[in-house]
Amino acid sequence: MTTDVMRNMVNDILEKCYHGGLYVPVISFDGQWYTIAVRSANNEPLTILQLMKDVYKQARSIKKSDMLKHMKQINLVPKLSNREEVFELIDNQVEDKITILNGKEVKTTIYTLWKKKETPYLLHTSSTVAALLFTNSTVENKEITEEHENSRTEFLDNLPENIAPLIENDILEQAQHIRFAVSWTKYKLSDLMFNLVNQPEVLMTRSRSMKNLYCLKTLCLMSISKFPKDVLNIVYAEHIYPTEELKWRNNMPFAQSTHIEGLNTNIQWYSKQEYVSNRFMHLFSLLDCHHLLTNARIKCCSTGIVEAGIHSNAWSKVARQTSKDGKEIISSALVDDLIDKQRNVYAQKTFSNEVETAMTENGDLEEANFCKLIREWYQAEDEPGIATLELCERRLNLQNWLMDKIDIGKFPPPGRHVKGIPIVMFEGLMTNIERRIQLFPFIKSGAYNVRVLGSLESENFFGQFQDLDPKGSGVLRPDDVSTAISTACELTQARFDPNRVFYMNTSRAKVYPVKELETNSEHLDTRNYVSPHQVNMIVAVVSRSMDSAKKFASKFEIPKTYDSYETFANDPEIDVVYIGSVCTEHVRLTVIMLKGGKHVLCEKPCSISADEVKMVNNLAKEKNLFFMEGLWVRCFPTYKKIREELKAGTIGDPQMVSVRFCTPVDFHDLAGNKKYPSETGGFLLEAGIYTVQFALMVYGEMPVSITAVGEVIENELDLKCFPDIDNASATWFSLA
Repeated sequence: MTTDVMRNMVNDILEKCYHGGLYVPVISFDGQWYTIAVRSANNEPLTILQLMKDVYKQARSIKKSDMLKHMKQINLVPKLSNREEVFELIDNQVEDKITILNGKEVKTTIYTLWKKKETPYLLHTSSTVAALLFTNSTVENKEITEEHENSRTEFLDNLPENIAPLIENDILEQAQHIRFAVSWTKYKLSDLMFNLVNQPEVLMTRSRSMKNLYCLKTLCLMSISKFPKDVLNIVYAEHIYPTEELKWRNNMPFAQSTHIEGLNTNIQWYSKQEYVSNRFMHLFSLLDCHHLLTNARIKCCSTGIVEAGIHSNAWSKVARQTSKDGKEIISSALVDDLIDKQRNVYAQKTFSNEVETAMTENGDLEEANFCKLIREWYQAEDEPGIATLELCERRLNLQNWLMDKIDIGKFPPPGRHVKGIPIVMFEGLMTNIERRIQLFPFIKSGAYNVRVLGSLESENFFGQFQDLDPKGSGVLRPDDVSTAISTACELTQARFDPNRVFYMNTSRAKVYPVKELETNSEHLDTRNYVSPHQVNMIVAVVSRSMDSAKKFASKFEIPKTYDSYETFANDPEIDVVYIGSVCTEHVRLTVIMLKGGKHVLCEKPCSISADEVKMVNNLAKEKNLFFMEGLWVRCFPTYKKIREELKAGTIGDPQMVSVRFCTPVDFHDLAGNKKYPSETGGFLLEAGIYTVQFALMVYGEMPVSITAVGEVIENELDLKCFPDIDNASATWFSLA
């Protein structure tokens, strides 16, 4: 879908809302529709960067000849009709540079020629120029201004008072016959005067023809015409940009510099809103802050923002460290592998206070500061209870960092990256920051819920379609859309109902406050209750290797990791333990967990020895703890239905059971795998156990005899098994 199609769809919906009496000043989306935030429907720029791109594009589209014609008209002085006006202009310009020595205005005269005319004309200049040059003196440099620091005569106006009387009349008389042009610079004039004093014979008057002198405008144009077109594009763009920026700012509802009472800074706006004339309102388009946060994590952990001093290895170093209490600060899987790039909770972890502290200790101060800026900005957009003034301050702190060392009005403008940051991310952050501040005057109450300005709620709303789609893809048939939207609306309404008395588990992390359950629930239908205490969570993982435990924990968001089974078993926050280790460890670990007071679900086979199974059962009964072998098929709804039909006698008394278990497993490979030694039970206990347990479930009693034939391969593992199982009432036949 193109941006124009999306924009038209949004405008159509907003138009209907407007005519229905709904005021909708904000839309939010992810980076795919970034253009909507920086360009109006008429393709007018909504940000400074987009304005610069337009100005530069305009400069590049102009032919070089047309550009030179325009430059020829820049900075022209008024036309002068006669020589008196010329001398008046020159006198006015020179009079500004005359020095007052001890309250006395000192002047002298030098003769010159004007445009090849032989009649000399009077030109005034400061007497200190002649005083220094004619006496060939040197003086102390006093308070030289920066404007003249490269000029040979920069200190002439600071001469002591006793210099002026040294001017000799005969030297002045000699100077009257020296010819020079009005357009000469002071530097060239000073060289002439020095040579007059030191080598007057060189400057004897000689009769020669005078060359044509071009006016300054012509000389400038001749020089500029030699510039490449790319250079002229930059010169022209920087020349017209101030005017274009002024026009751009005149069409926004805020002044160029805006002061917020309570803050010590003025905001220099980088962006403005789009004005929609047919709805008589301003539209605030925002990139979703959650997407911006995850994109910031991806950028920092992959390539960093090197131009701004943000290096990815700062996060890698923290991932290899542990906190003072021995806990992991951030997993290397989150940093180096960037698992689940769009997971919001991982992005928050990347810029957490713990990571910032570790970076500060490592000496990565720029990265630590960036962590703080991003974290506090995101908290301003996502956490409740932060004062409005603090919200603005946090946003502006990040804005100041983004705009630092960026030259507005310098061409050519940035391309795909600004300050090393992808342009979508840079402008997304800038527009998000500013428009959330600009929005306050446009809200009738003067305040708004910051969490609603994002696409997260829309994604959650349409994400419910996935549960309503039989295929689980969330792509519905046209006939099912109306029903799906109706159901999603009901669920959303229930979520936001402040008076609901039941708990809705809408995500792993509870981002919304959960209303406490009613203490008196006699009048309620308790079948609809799901107590928060009934929600199960994985709180810890243990492994022989801490690295393995951490990697597993990062993948499934498990907060605790252990490399000691005994310590794990004594954790009071753990109620139930699932054991999924290699078969030979099942009994040992089950005993450790039961002794630690934990209920146990052990992967099959729990043991290959009947005596060990009896011992484990007895220990569980002694501790009054739950113990079960992990035959998960027994929990299937299909198995429940089979048991109900057997109990009801629907099919009569079973006389024979034939079971086949099919799975794409190469047991020859298992035979050579050290994880499956002969002590693990081979094929029968690895897969055949499913067929055996089914027969046991059907008849509900233990067999009186078992005979079996099969095939045993290397390291004494059974590859095939064909058991005949007899009980008192029938013959069981199980084929694996």
